Amino acid sequence: MIDAAAEAGVKRFMPSEFGADRRKGIHPDFEVLQQGKIRVFDHMVKKSQENRSLTWTSLATGPLLDWVSETYIPLLEKKPKHR
Repeated sequence: MIDAAAEAGVKRFMPSEFGADRRKGIHPDFEVLQQGKIRVFDHMVKKSQENRSLTWTSLATGPLLDWVSETYIPLLEKKPKHR
């Protein structure tokens, strides 16, 4: 998708990489899980350097949002019990 965006003249690209900010270090237990994200990030940087009109935004919501979404959002989606 990054290559297609660059070829199509897209001005801003936002890769789908929600989660922890990989630039701040990765816990060893999660390195394997982060490899795909790292490849996407590195490719995005490379393409934006090759094509200066292609800019990008990365959203690192962090592990807190992951924890909250797994812990609390399912609770909010449950239907209340009627007595």
